[in-house]
This record gives sequence, structure tokens and C-alpha cells, in this order.
Amino acid sequence: MESPEDTAQASGSDAGRQNKTNSQRAPPSCKQCRARKVRCDRTHPRCRACTRLQLHCSFGRHSSSPEPEISDSAELTQAGTKRKRVRHACKACRVVKARCSGQYPCDRCAARGWPCEDLAGSGELGGTHQTNLGGGPVNAMLLDDGASTGHMTTPGTVASTLGAGTDVTLDKATIRGYIDTYFETTSRSAAAILHKPTVLADWIAGRLDQTLLKAIMATGRYRAEPHQHGQAMARLWMREIQREVLSHVARNNATQLQIMVLLVQFRFVAADFAEAWNLLPLAARLVFTMRLNYEDESLDSVAQETRRRLVWAIYHLDRTFCGGISDLAVCPSERMHVRLPCDEQSFQRGGQSRASFLGDESPQDGMGMDMYAFQLKLHLIRDRVLSYTKRVRRTGDSPSTTYPEMQALQAELDRFEQRLPTELKLSTDRLILMAHSTESTKYIGLHMHWMQCHCDLYRFCVPGLRESVSKEALAVTPPDFVDYCQRACLDMALRLCDFWTEIGRLEPGDAFGDGFLAISIYQVAQICRHLQDLLPAQGERCVERVKQKLTEALRLAEPLKEILVGSRKCLKDAEKVVGSLGEGSIGRSSRASSVADEAAQGHMQSRHGLLPRVTRSQHAAGGEIGDSESSRLDLYPREPGDDAARAMLDLANAGQVTAVVGTAVVEPATVDDLVPWDPFDMQMNDYYNPELGELLASMSAGADFQDDVSSARFQ
Repeated sequence: MESPEDTAQASGSDAGRQNKTNSQRAPPSCKQCRARKVRCDRTHPRCRACTRLQLHCSFGRHSSSPEPEISDSAELTQAGTKRKRVRHACKACRVVKARCSGQYPCDRCAARGWPCEDLAGSGELGGTHQTNLGGGPVNAMLLDDGASTGHMTTPGTVASTLGAGTDVTLDKATIRGYIDTYFETTSRSAAAILHKPTVLADWIAGRLDQTLLKAIMATGRYRAEPHQHGQAMARLWMREIQREVLSHVARNNATQLQIMVLLVQFRFVAADFAEAWNLLPLAARLVFTMRLNYEDESLDSVAQETRRRLVWAIYHLDRTFCGGISDLAVCPSERMHVRLPCDEQSFQRGGQSRASFLGDESPQDGMGMDMYAFQLKLHLIRDRVLSYTKRVRRTGDSPSTTYPEMQALQAELDRFEQRLPTELKLSTDRLILMAHSTESTKYIGLHMHWMQCHCDLYRFCVPGLRESVSKEALAVTPPDFVDYCQRACLDMALRLCDFWTEIGRLEPGDAFGDGFLAISIYQVAQICRHLQDLLPAQGERCVERVKQKLTEALRLAEPLKEILVGSRKCLKDAEKVVGSLGEGSIGRSSRASSVADEAAQGHMQSRHGLLPRVTRSQHAAGGEIGDSESSRLDLYPREPGDDAARAMLDLANAGQVTAVVGTAVVEPATVDDLVPWDPFDMQMNDYYNPELGELLASMSAGADFQDDVSSARFQ
């Protein structure tokens, strides 16, 4: 039996051996070898295992410039080798079990122009695959998925939710670029509804609403990156914003209205007219609910002007959509009790507005007003012109009986032009000064609208146009009246041709023009084609010279195709009409009265108008109004046979929309099997040729969606 002294000696000897072992223990392995669970030879400054695999060895790390950990890279495994499979594939690749590159957007979706989304609920793709769109450093802070519009952002980054659980960080410079692009492009043709200094100050301070910031960025990116991929991503951002808006439609505040207006404007520019058509009344109802159509002197100047511009943006879209049909107007002109937009300089500086009201006709009404305000005044006149011509067509009587009303509208157009400020009147010298200014689109658009109003006023006596009166009504109209209207319409159309020629000589640049330029070119081309027998055989206004001027106008409008999707088909049709000029006189017959009687049951829409076309039988059958797949622009090409991905992408396609209005169904009409016709195209108040094939639907009771108007096709 051991004595206590022996036990103490044994314990002391064990402790000594343990201390000796700890003192002789080898240094730790490098982090890479420990992570890979392999033997490390502990060679400094780089072990042999790391040297063989060309890995960064932790032994050689310097504190002054530390290298990232192996686990920091999503492209490497924990062992430090290149990852062969990504942790989370995107939705499109996972559905068909295709190889996904893993970053956002993945290579497969980017090559096909598809929307790239993470699976709903995974919430990891954004954290693993961060895309620095601006080329600068990506900050670590991410925003949430946009579930709350009250969430504020920091100016360093923003996470734009392109799909459930998917966040993409953008650096500060990229965000600022999109914001600047929005204000720059919007101010060219209209008045910005937001105050740029206030938006930038709120963004820098982290007070700017996330959804509002995302809407600004989506609009800016759509215009800054006109290629297919950039516009597709902007559409996806706006789709998320639309979900957010509709999920909180009961909110009644100024921020919600600003987001709605940006959303409607985006949908209009992107040719998603069905969605814009149904979202616009929501914004209009919110305006009247909040009584923004009245002045509020208790607010500061910036807040007052911002409210006014919101109201006028909705009014402008409403006038564009309703096209003189009072039953469809959601912003009646008589309910607009706010001042017109003031000049941009006063708005940016926070000055008091001196602008007049919509109905004012005093000589001082041009003081302190933005050029866009004069366009709004002209929209009011044009709305009256369209309402008058549609009423004349609907009654079926001779248009000569309404000659006094026609004279009154002509006098109103003359007074508008006479009361323009001197710096806004049209002259060669003023055109040279304005063509290269930032307000060139507003200035040219103002005078283009004014001339087009004359064409709209007199075109109902031009046989062959959809806006013409019936054959029976034209037969009982005095020939002198018919000749007067035709020559007045043709004269203003030729003035527009000369106007575009002068603009083309000045080379205003790619920034010139808006969607109405394409519409006006098409309409003028149709007028010249149907009245070409009134043109002289030689001279500046002969057929060949007019054809040359219209061809130059088409080249002038070519840059619009990149941004304004709806203008592409309009310009394509205009090219066909211009190409047919001088190919012989066409028959000038007007529509039969039976067609006019059937059309009287509808809204007297024009070809390519923005309104849904609904038959009486569809009212009884029920359903929903929406444009089908064949009537939309295929923005995202699909792989043949990829049925699963096709179904998913169809839901994600921002161009494929379903718009609910009442309980009726809109079906697509087609020119032929290869050329779909879109009932929401932007060729407003358009024309047709009754001898070149059927296109539009008649409004007869119990009839299917058959064609009653001809397409402008030229073989």
C-alpha cells in the first residue's frame, strides 16, 4: 500500500511530464489545412499544401492588408477549392434542373433576357450572390423585401426586391445615378412630380420611403439602360412595387399617391396600357379623397407645388386615355381648382407660384408657368375637339350643321396661340434657340400638339379615315364644306411635315421627342395618303417631296424606339403608309351607316386606342378584361419545350398583364397569324383604310369580336 508521500511524489512527476509536453507541442496548422482537415507541414510563410493547391495560406497573412477568409467567398468551398455547384439555383434554372451560375442575375437567365428570381421563402440567394451594379464597393447593409413602405433606407445601399427573398445591393453612386436620370428625363417632356433637393436630402438622411425610392430607381434605370436586360430588370422592380401598392391600397397619404403616379407613368411608357388604365382611377380617387384638387395655403411653397404636380400628372394621363369620351374621364376639368405647374426654377428654389388656373384666359396667365402648363391648357382644348368630332360621328347628321361649333373651337385654338408668351411662339429664330435646350421636347411638342388639333378638328370629312363620318352623312354635306375641311386638314398636315424637316436640319439629338411624335407622324402620313390627289404635281408640296419629308421625320423619331415600347409598332405602321405614298390614288369611300350605328353602342374608339374593346355578348358572358399572350410584345424569349419554365416566366413577365374591369373579356385581334394587334397600343385617335383588310371589332349585339376597321397594311 502506497504511503501518502509516494502518492504526492507520483502526482508531482505527472504534472512535470504534462508541462514538458505542453512546452514541446508544435505550432498550430494554418487555417486552410484545419478547414480541409489535412496535415499541415507548418512551413512559413506558406505551407506546402497551400502552395500545391494555390491557396492563400494564413501563415503569410499581413495585418496591414488582410485577405478574406475562405468562408467569405461564395465561389469557394469550406476547404478552399472552387465550388462546382451553387448552393441555391434561381427559380428558372431549378424548375428545369439546369445548371445555374449562382450570381444575380445568373448567366442562363441573362443570356435569354429572362427575369432571374430566387425561390420564394429561401431568402439566401441575395445574401450569397450580391451584384454590384455600379462597379463600386458593396456595403453590407441590406434592406428588407419591401413589405413595409415605412421602412427607411441609408444612402449607402438599397436592396431592390426582384423576387421574394431576393435582395440586390446597389452602391451609393449607382443609386444617385438612377435618381438623377429620373429627374433629367422626366423634366424633358413633363413636369417632375417630385422635388429633387427634397428627395436627395431625405435619401441622404435615411428618411426616404423605400418603395418610393425603388420606384424612382426603376424609372431611372428603364431610361438609363434601354437595352433589353436593363428594361427587364426595371420592369421586375416595378412589379414588386405594384404588389406593394395593391396590398396596401387602403393607405391614404401623399407618399402612396406619389408611388402610384410613378407606377402609372412607368406602365404607360412601357406600353403596359391595361395596367396603367386600371391603376389610374385608384390614383385619381386618392386625389379627390385627400382634396388635393384644391389649394392649401397653410403648406409651404414646395409642398403646395408638389401636390399640384401630382394632380396635373394624373389629369394629363386621364386626358390621354379618355380621348374626348367624358364617360371615361376620372379627372373632370371642372374639378381642377389648383394652379398649373409653375416654372422649374421657382419650384427648385422653393419660390411662391405665380401660375394661373386651368380656365384662366387673362393676358398675364403665362407669367411664372412651366411650358408643361401650356400643354395642359392645350390638352383641355384637344379634349373638346375630340368630344365634338365623336359626337358628330355618333349622330350621323351632316357635319355642316355644326359649323358654328367648329368655328368656336378654331377660334379657341387661335386665341391659345396668340396668348402664348413671346419666348414660346413658333418662329425660325426661336426654334434654333430651343432645339438644343433642355426644353426642346416641351417646346416642339407644344406646337406639334397645336397643329395636330387642327387635323383632329377637320378630319371627319376625309373619306377613308376611321374618324370620318358615315357615307350617308357625307353625301348630304355641301361639297364646299367638305372641300374646306379637307383642305384645312391637309394644309396643317403639310405644315407639320415642314416643321419636322426644320427640326431635322437642326439635329436636336437623341433626347428629343416623346410618344406623341410617333403618333403624329402616323396620322399625318394617313392624311396625306388619303388626300394625295389634292397635292400639286410639282413643287415643294408634291407627293414625292412630302414622302421625302415624312421619311426624314421617321428618322427623327427613330431614337424613341429604345425607350417608348409603344412607339415601335406605331412607327412601323407609319413606314408602311409613307412607303405607299405616290403608288396611285386610292378609293376614297367612307364607312357605311350600319357600321356607324353599331359603333354608336360603344365608345367610338379609334384604331390602336387605349381603351378595352368589349362586345355586348361578353357583358352577359362575364369574365375579365385583359390582353392575351398573343397581343403583347414578347420581351422575354422562351426556350421551346421548356413548359415548366414557360409557365413560371409568363407569371413573371411584366409585359403579360391581366387587367380587371367589370366582368367582360377583351380578345386579341390579329392582322394575320404572324402580326398580332394590341388593343392597348398607343396610336390614339387613329385612322383606318376600309379597303385594306378588316381589323377592329364591331359593337353589334351578340356578335363575336369580329373586325370592322381595316388595318394599314401594304403588301
